[in-house]
Amino acid sequence: ARVVSVNTVGRFVVLSFPASQMPKMDQPLYLHRGGLKVAEVRVTGPQQENNIVADIVSGDAQVGDTVSDD
Repeated sequence: ARVVSVNTVGRFVVLSFPASQMPKMDQPLYLHRGGLKVAEVRVTGPQQENNIVADIVSGDAQVGDTVSDD
């Protein structure tokens, strides 16, 4: 999964997932850039097709960051 949009004012990101791997609501996820963990996000929704919104809990998000659950 990847970050496809970042809203720094609202402190949220839009994440794009394969349809079969959508995360659960309130699930914590981590953003990675260059092999380093750069942010923690929490899935809040809404979901539209393969995209879902997550609030930035800590760190710095950029478009293209990869998403994992660890």
